[in-house]
Formats: sequence, C-alpha cells, structure tokens
Amino acid sequence: MKNIFYFFLTALISSIALLLTRDSFEPELVYSTVVLIWILYIWYHVYAADKRNYSE
Repeated sequence: MKNIFYFFLTALISSIALLLTRDSFEPELVYSTVVLIWILYIWYHVYAADKRNYSE
C-alpha cells in the first residue's frame, strides 16, 4: 500500500514540475526529481530497517 502511495506522490510531483516548466520543458528536471524521490524512499527504508535491527 505504501508503494502505491509513493508512486502517486512521485507522479504528482513530476506533474507539478511539468506544469511549472511547461514553457521551457526540461525532461532532465522531471527525471532527476523522480529519481531523487525514489532514492530518498529506498534510503529511508534501509535506514528504518537498520534502526529496527539495532533496537531489538
């Protein structure tokens, strides 16, 4: 369920980036935004898993 939420969040942010840069569309900006969100998402899950392992 969380993966679907993050997928829609990524789509929303990339759509906002598309709307803001409609006149001067830069695909690199949208792709880098999407990649950055997924990297942060994966890093958060790795960090949370490490924290759970240490706390037990």
